[in-house]
Amino acid sequence: MSAAARREPAASEPAAGGSVAPAIGTGGWPARLARAWTFAVGDFDAGVVALSGFLIRGGVVVLAVPSVILPSLLGLASVFSVNALGIDGQPTQWLIAVIAWLSLAAGLWLIVAGLVGSVVDWWLIRAVASSDPAAVGRPQGVPDPVLLLDMAAIRIGCLLPLGAALWAASSPIYDAVYGELTSPTNLSDPIALRVAARAATPLGLVIVAWLAGETVSTIAVRRLVLGGGFLGALQGTVGQLILRPASTLLTMATTTVVSVAGVACAAVITGLAFGFVLDAARLPQPLAATVSIAGFNASRDLRPLVFLGSVVGLAFAWVLALAIVGVTSAWRSAAWTEETAAAIAWDRARGVNRAE
Repeated sequence: MSAAARREPAASEPAAGGSVAPAIGTGGWPARLARAWTFAVGDFDAGVVALSGFLIRGGVVVLAVPSVILPSLLGLASVFSVNALGIDGQPTQWLIAVIAWLSLAAGLWLIVAGLVGSVVDWWLIRAVASSDPAAVGRPQGVPDPVLLLDMAAIRIGCLLPLGAALWAASSPIYDAVYGELTSPTNLSDPIALRVAARAATPLGLVIVAWLAGETVSTIAVRRLVLGGGFLGALQGTVGQLILRPASTLLTMATTTVVSVAGVACAAVITGLAFGFVLDAARLPQPLAATVSIAGFNASRDLRPLVFLGSVVGLAFAWVLALAIVGVTSAWRSAAWTEETAAAIAWDRARGVNRAE
C-alpha cells in the first residue's frame, strides 16, 4: 500500500472524496493572505507550534546571536591555536578535520530537524485545511511514518542546491574574509558588510539557491499532505511553478519579506535588551540615592536595582521576540497552505474542463 493510501486524510478532506474544504484556497490572493493572518493570530497554539518548527530548524541560533558576545580574532587564535591557517593563508589539516566533524554534526542535526519539522508542518497544514486555528491545540493523531519520511526527504533534498551553492561560494567568501582581515578596504564599516561587498556574487548565488529550494520544498510538502503521493507532489509542484508563476512568486516574496522582517525585528529587540544588561553590569560610578524617613537618612547604590530591571527587561524582550517570530511563522505557513490549496483546486478545475 502506498504512503498516500495509508496516510490520514487532511482535516479538510472528506473521507472518500479527498478534496479540500471550500474555505481554504478560495477567493483572491489578498483574501487568502487575510485568512492566513486570521489563522496566525486566532489561537495561541498556532504561534507556539510554528515557533517550535522555526527554532528546531536553526532559528534559535539566529535569535541567540545578538545576545552572545563573539570572541575576538585574538581570542579565537588562543583557543584554536595558530595552526588553523598556514603561513600562506590556507587552512591546515587540523582545521579541515574540525570542519569535517562540524559538517557531520550539521548533517545529523539536519536529519533530526527534518523529521521534527515535518511533524510541525503536518500539524499546521492540517489545522489550516480545517479552517480552524484552534485545531492546532487539540490532540493530534500520529502522522503516517512513510508520509513523515517523504516530507523530510523533500525538505532535505531541496537543501542540496543550497549545499552546492555554499560549496561553490565557500572559496570566494573565504578569500574575501581573509582579504579583509589582512588588507581591509576600510575600517569604518563592519567586517560583515565589507565581506559582503567583496563577495556579492557568490552570496547572491547562495540566497537564490536558498529561496528556490525553500519554495519548492514548501509547495511539495503541502501537496503531499493535502493529497497525492510523493511523485505526484513533485510533479504538481513543477506544474504550479510553471503554470502559476505570478501568484507563486508573489507569495514567496511577500512571505519571505515578512518573515525576514519579523526575525530581524526580534533579533534587534533582544540585542538592544542584552546591550542594556551589559551596560547596567558595567556602570563604573555608583548611582547613589538618599532616602529620608522620619529624620533618618540612608544612602544606597541603585546599580543592583538597575541591573535587575535590565534583566527583567531582557526577559520581556525575549517573550516579545518569540511572539513576533511565532505569529509570522504561523502566517507564512498558512499563506503557503492557502496558495497551494488554490493551485490544487485550479488543477482540478482544468482537469474537469479538459474532460468536458
